[in-house]
Amino acid sequence: MWKIFAGLCIRRPAVVTPQLSPLQRQIQEFFAEVEVQRSHLSAHEVRHRNDLEHMAKMAQENQESKQSTTRHQTSRDNAAASLLTAKDMELVWEAAAKEFWKELGSVPQSEGVNESASIGERNETGVTSTATAWRKLDRILILLTRQRLGKSFNWGLPVVEVTGTSTLRSAAEDLARVLLPPEAQCMIVGNAPVAVHKYAYRIDEGKEKGRKQGVQMYFLNAYVNKLWHGENVRAEEAPDGRSGEANFAWTCIEEMDDFITDKQFLRRLRTFIVEY
Repeated sequence: MWKIFAGLCIRRPAVVTPQLSPLQRQIQEFFAEVEVQRSHLSAHEVRHRNDLEHMAKMAQENQESKQSTTRHQTSRDNAAASLLTAKDMELVWEAAAKEFWKELGSVPQSEGVNESASIGERNETGVTSTATAWRKLDRILILLTRQRLGKSFNWGLPVVEVTGTSTLRSAAEDLARVLLPPEAQCMIVGNAPVAVHKYAYRIDEGKEKGRKQGVQMYFLNAYVNKLWHGENVRAEEAPDGRSGEANFAWTCIEEMDDFITDKQFLRRLRTFIVEY
Protein backbone atom coordinates (compact mmCIF):
# COMPACT_ATOMS: atom_id res chain seq x y z
CA MET A 1 0.00 0.00 0.00
CA TRP A 2 1.40 3.33 -1.07
CA LYS A 3 0.86 6.81 0.29
CA ILE A 4 0.64 9.30 -2.57
CA PHE A 5 1.89 12.87 -2.14
CA ALA A 6 1.68 15.80 -4.54
CA GLY A 7 4.60 18.21 -4.37
CA LEU A 8 5.51 21.54 -5.91
CA CYS A 9 8.87 22.67 -7.22
CA ILE A 10 8.20 26.41 -6.80
CA ARG A 11 10.68 28.51 -8.72
CA ARG A 12 11.36 32.21 -8.60
CA PRO A 13 12.71 33.10 -12.07
CA ALA A 14 15.83 35.18 -12.50
CA VAL A 15 15.13 38.91 -12.25
CA VAL A 16 18.23 40.24 -14.01
CA THR A 17 20.35 38.81 -16.79
CA PRO A 18 23.30 36.81 -15.44
CA GLN A 19 26.85 37.81 -16.31
CA LEU A 20 28.27 36.37 -19.50
CA SER A 21 30.82 33.60 -19.37
CA PRO A 22 34.20 34.18 -21.09
CA LEU A 23 33.07 32.16 -24.12
CA GLN A 24 29.78 34.06 -24.37
CA ARG A 25 31.66 37.36 -24.12
CA GLN A 26 33.99 36.36 -26.97
CA ILE A 27 31.03 35.40 -29.15
CA GLN A 28 29.29 38.68 -28.33
CA GLU A 29 32.37 40.70 -29.28
CA PHE A 30 32.80 38.67 -32.48
CA PHE A 31 29.24 39.29 -33.70
CA ALA A 32 29.47 42.97 -32.72
CA GLU A 33 32.63 43.30 -34.85
CA VAL A 34 30.94 41.52 -37.77
CA GLU A 35 27.93 43.82 -37.48
CA VAL A 36 30.15 46.92 -37.53
CA GLN A 37 32.09 45.71 -40.56
CA ARG A 38 28.93 44.96 -42.57
CA SER A 39 27.01 48.09 -41.60
CA HIS A 40 26.85 51.43 -43.43
CA LEU A 41 28.32 54.61 -42.01
CA SER A 42 26.02 56.61 -39.78
CA ALA A 43 25.44 60.33 -40.26
CA HIS A 44 27.88 61.07 -37.44
CA GLU A 45 30.58 58.85 -38.97
CA VAL A 46 30.09 60.51 -42.36
CA ARG A 47 30.47 63.90 -40.73
CA HIS A 48 33.64 62.77 -38.94
CA ARG A 49 35.09 61.54 -42.25
CA ASN A 50 34.25 64.84 -43.93
CA ASP A 51 35.86 66.74 -41.06
CA LEU A 52 39.09 64.79 -41.48
CA GLU A 53 39.10 65.46 -45.23
CA HIS A 54 38.37 69.13 -44.67
CA MET A 55 41.17 69.54 -42.10
CA ALA A 56 43.62 67.76 -44.41
CA LYS A 57 42.61 70.08 -47.22
CA MET A 58 43.06 73.15 -45.00
CA ALA A 59 46.52 71.99 -43.93
CA GLN A 60 47.50 71.51 -47.55
CA GLU A 61 46.26 74.97 -48.47
CA ASN A 62 48.15 76.59 -45.61
CA GLN A 63 51.37 75.05 -46.85
CA GLU A 64 51.00 76.59 -50.26
CA SER A 65 53.14 79.66 -50.56
CA LYS A 66 50.96 81.55 -52.95
CA GLN A 67 47.32 82.01 -52.07
CA SER A 68 44.92 84.62 -53.21
CA THR A 69 42.99 86.84 -50.80
CA THR A 70 39.70 85.24 -51.84
CA ARG A 71 41.05 81.81 -51.10
CA HIS A 72 42.13 82.91 -47.63
CA GLN A 73 38.69 84.29 -46.94
CA THR A 74 36.98 81.07 -48.10
CA SER A 75 39.16 78.94 -45.81
CA ARG A 76 38.36 81.17 -42.83
CA ASP A 77 34.63 80.90 -43.57
CA ASN A 78 34.80 77.11 -43.85
CA ALA A 79 36.78 76.86 -40.61
CA ALA A 80 34.26 79.01 -38.79
CA ALA A 81 31.34 77.03 -40.23
CA SER A 82 32.76 73.71 -39.00
CA LEU A 83 34.05 74.97 -35.66
CA LEU A 84 32.34 72.09 -33.77
CA THR A 85 33.61 68.90 -35.38
CA ALA A 86 32.30 65.38 -34.92
CA LYS A 87 35.22 64.60 -32.59
CA ASP A 88 34.33 67.60 -30.43
CA MET A 89 30.76 66.32 -30.23
CA GLU A 90 32.01 62.90 -29.09
CA LEU A 91 34.02 64.52 -26.30
CA VAL A 92 30.94 66.47 -25.19
CA TRP A 93 28.84 63.30 -25.20
CA GLU A 94 31.44 61.36 -23.21
CA ALA A 95 31.61 64.11 -20.59
CA ALA A 96 27.81 64.15 -20.32
CA ALA A 97 27.73 60.35 -19.97
CA LYS A 98 30.34 60.41 -17.19
CA GLU A 99 28.37 63.08 -15.35
CA PHE A 100 25.18 61.04 -15.75
CA TRP A 101 26.69 57.84 -14.34
CA LYS A 102 28.36 59.80 -11.56
CA GLU A 103 25.00 61.19 -10.43
CA LEU A 104 23.26 57.84 -10.92
CA GLY A 105 25.91 55.94 -8.99
CA SER A 106 25.31 57.96 -5.85
CA VAL A 107 21.67 56.82 -5.62
CA PRO A 108 22.17 53.03 -5.39
CA GLN A 109 25.04 53.54 -2.98
CA SER A 110 22.80 55.26 -0.42
CA GLU A 111 20.08 52.67 -0.98
CA GLY A 112 22.62 49.86 -0.55
CA VAL A 113 23.59 51.22 2.87
CA ASN A 114 19.97 51.16 4.00
CA GLU A 115 19.48 47.70 2.56
CA SER A 116 22.52 46.29 4.34
CA ALA A 117 21.35 47.89 7.56
CA SER A 118 17.92 46.28 7.24
CA ILE A 119 19.53 42.90 6.55
CA GLY A 120 21.61 43.31 9.67
CA GLU A 121 18.46 43.98 11.69
CA ARG A 122 16.86 40.84 10.29
CA ASN A 123 19.88 38.76 11.19
CA GLU A 124 19.74 40.06 14.75
CA THR A 125 16.13 38.85 15.02
CA GLY A 126 17.14 35.39 13.86
CA VAL A 127 15.70 35.43 10.33
CA THR A 128 18.29 34.25 7.83
CA SER A 129 18.90 35.84 4.45
CA THR A 130 17.40 32.79 2.71
CA ALA A 131 13.98 33.76 4.09
CA THR A 132 13.52 36.16 1.19
CA ALA A 133 13.38 35.62 -2.55
CA TRP A 134 14.95 39.04 -3.15
CA ARG A 135 18.48 37.65 -3.33
CA LYS A 136 20.65 36.16 -6.06
CA LEU A 137 18.59 38.02 -8.63
CA ASP A 138 20.55 36.51 -11.53
CA ARG A 139 19.76 32.93 -10.43
CA ILE A 140 16.67 30.74 -10.25
CA LEU A 141 15.64 30.16 -6.62
CA ILE A 142 13.72 27.14 -5.31
CA LEU A 143 11.38 27.25 -2.31
CA LEU A 144 12.20 24.72 0.43
CA THR A 145 9.99 24.22 3.48
CA ARG A 146 10.16 22.27 6.72
CA GLN A 147 7.26 19.84 7.06
CA ARG A 148 6.17 17.08 9.36
CA LEU A 149 6.09 13.72 7.57
CA GLY A 150 5.40 11.03 10.13
CA LYS A 151 7.58 11.76 13.13
CA SER A 152 10.22 13.70 11.22
CA PHE A 153 10.24 17.45 10.65
CA ASN A 154 12.72 17.95 7.83
CA TRP A 155 13.50 20.21 4.89
CA GLY A 156 12.28 19.45 1.39
CA LEU A 157 9.99 20.61 -1.37
CA PRO A 158 6.46 21.39 -0.13
CA VAL A 159 4.19 18.33 -0.42
CA VAL A 160 0.66 17.33 0.59
CA GLU A 161 -0.95 13.89 0.77
CA VAL A 162 -3.48 13.09 -1.95
CA THR A 163 -6.67 11.82 -0.35
CA GLY A 164 -10.20 11.05 -1.46
CA THR A 165 -11.07 11.98 -5.04
CA SER A 166 -8.31 14.60 -5.37
CA THR A 167 -5.95 14.47 -8.31
CA LEU A 168 -2.29 15.41 -8.29
CA ARG A 169 -3.11 18.74 -9.92
CA SER A 170 -5.98 19.63 -7.57
CA ALA A 171 -3.94 18.65 -4.51
CA ALA A 172 -1.03 20.78 -5.75
CA GLU A 173 -3.37 23.75 -6.30
CA ASP A 174 -4.72 23.41 -2.75
CA LEU A 175 -1.15 23.28 -1.45
CA ALA A 176 -0.24 26.45 -3.36
CA ARG A 177 -3.29 28.31 -1.99
CA VAL A 178 -2.42 27.37 1.58
CA LEU A 179 1.31 28.03 1.26
CA LEU A 180 1.51 31.18 -0.87
CA PRO A 181 -0.31 34.54 -0.70
CA PRO A 182 -2.26 35.87 -3.72
CA GLU A 183 0.47 38.38 -4.63
CA ALA A 184 2.82 35.48 -5.37
CA GLN A 185 0.76 34.78 -8.53
CA CYS A 186 1.71 31.10 -8.45
CA MET A 187 1.30 29.31 -11.78
CA ILE A 188 1.45 25.50 -11.93
CA VAL A 189 2.71 24.19 -15.26
CA GLY A 190 0.88 21.20 -16.72
CA ASN A 191 -1.06 18.34 -15.17
CA ALA A 192 1.63 15.66 -15.37
CA PRO A 193 4.43 15.46 -12.78
CA VAL A 194 8.02 16.10 -13.83
CA ALA A 195 9.58 13.71 -11.30
CA VAL A 196 8.73 11.09 -8.69
CA HIS A 197 10.57 10.19 -5.50
CA LYS A 198 9.93 6.86 -3.76
CA TYR A 199 11.00 5.62 -0.36
CA ALA A 200 9.74 3.32 2.39
CA TYR A 201 9.81 3.33 6.17
CA ARG A 202 8.70 0.95 8.92
CA ILE A 203 5.67 1.72 11.04
CA ASP A 204 6.74 1.70 14.70
CA GLU A 205 3.38 1.95 16.45
CA GLY A 206 -0.19 0.68 16.25
CA LYS A 207 -1.54 -2.57 14.92
CA GLU A 208 0.66 -2.41 11.82
CA LYS A 209 3.87 -1.98 13.80
CA GLY A 210 6.89 -3.30 11.91
CA ARG A 211 5.20 -3.22 8.50
CA LYS A 212 6.80 -1.31 5.64
CA GLN A 213 4.98 1.74 4.37
CA GLY A 214 5.78 3.02 0.89
CA VAL A 215 5.63 6.69 -0.11
CA GLN A 216 5.46 8.14 -3.61
CA MET A 217 5.98 11.90 -4.10
CA TYR A 218 5.02 13.37 -7.46
CA PHE A 219 6.36 16.86 -8.20
CA LEU A 220 4.92 19.49 -10.52
CA ASN A 221 6.68 22.63 -11.67
CA ALA A 222 5.34 25.98 -10.49
CA TYR A 223 6.48 29.57 -10.94
CA VAL A 224 5.85 32.69 -8.88
CA ASN A 225 6.05 36.35 -9.83
CA LYS A 226 9.74 37.21 -10.06
CA LEU A 227 9.14 40.62 -8.45
CA TRP A 228 7.50 39.11 -5.36
CA HIS A 229 9.92 39.21 -2.43
CA GLY A 230 8.74 35.86 -1.03
CA GLU A 231 8.96 36.82 2.64
CA ASN A 232 5.39 35.90 3.67
CA VAL A 233 5.31 32.18 2.91
CA ARG A 234 2.83 30.42 5.21
CA ALA A 235 5.03 27.47 6.12
CA GLU A 236 4.23 24.94 8.84
CA GLU A 237 5.29 26.02 12.31
CA ALA A 238 8.01 24.15 14.13
CA PRO A 239 6.80 21.60 16.70
CA ASP A 240 8.87 23.24 19.45
CA GLY A 241 7.07 26.54 18.86
CA ARG A 242 10.18 28.56 18.00
CA SER A 243 9.01 31.65 16.13
CA GLY A 244 12.40 33.24 15.47
CA GLU A 245 13.47 30.68 12.87
CA ALA A 246 11.92 30.68 9.41
CA ASN A 247 10.64 27.29 8.26
CA PHE A 248 11.10 28.12 4.60
CA ALA A 249 14.09 29.09 2.48
CA TRP A 250 14.71 30.34 -1.06
CA THR A 251 17.81 28.55 -2.26
CA CYS A 252 19.73 27.94 -5.45
CA ILE A 253 20.75 24.42 -6.45
CA GLU A 254 24.13 24.54 -4.69
CA GLU A 255 22.62 25.71 -1.38
CA MET A 256 20.23 22.76 -1.07
CA ASP A 257 22.99 20.69 0.54
CA ASP A 258 22.81 22.97 3.59
CA PHE A 259 19.16 22.09 4.19
CA ILE A 260 18.33 18.65 2.76
CA THR A 261 20.17 15.77 4.39
CA ASP A 262 18.71 12.90 2.33
CA LYS A 263 21.33 12.34 -0.38
CA GLN A 264 19.02 10.15 -2.47
CA PHE A 265 16.38 12.89 -2.45
CA LEU A 266 19.02 15.45 -3.45
CA ARG A 267 20.08 13.34 -6.42
CA ARG A 268 16.45 13.10 -7.49
CA LEU A 269 15.98 16.87 -7.26
CA ARG A 270 19.02 17.53 -9.42
CA THR A 271 17.54 15.38 -12.20
CA PHE A 272 14.79 17.92 -12.94
CA ILE A 273 15.85 21.21 -11.30
CA VAL A 274 17.95 22.73 -14.06
CA GLU A 275 18.97 26.36 -14.60
CA TYR A 276 18.46 27.67 -18.11
